[in-house]
Amino acid sequence: MNVNTFPVPKEANRMDRASNNPEMDYVQYTLPGIGKNTDIPQEYINEIIEWGWKEDTAAEDTSNTDSAPRIFVKDSTRVHLSLHNGYLTVLVPTQDPSIIKPKTVDSN
Repeated sequence: MNVNTFPVPKEANRMDRASNNPEMDYVQYTLPGIGKNTDIPQEYINEIIEWGWKEDTAAEDTSNTDSAPRIFVKDSTRVHLSLHNGYLTVLVPTQDPSIIKPKTVDSN
């Protein structure tokens, strides 16, 4: 992961990292208490904001699906944060974010 200033909960366990996709860099984590139908905990969102990240609500997916990422911006870096099937995914596009669709690995 090329963003060292983005907080990840200390109780999160790193599961997977895409190293062969030049369009994005992502890390997937398991997180105790997170299930398939769970939202990202507000405490975690608050910590991200405390670290100086701002949520880009204008870039949110208008379909309002549970898997739509929450996007955070700091300086010129964008981070897509989402939950899929109980896994927390932190994704950093390495190209123009408008041409990249977030991807996750479903281990099921």
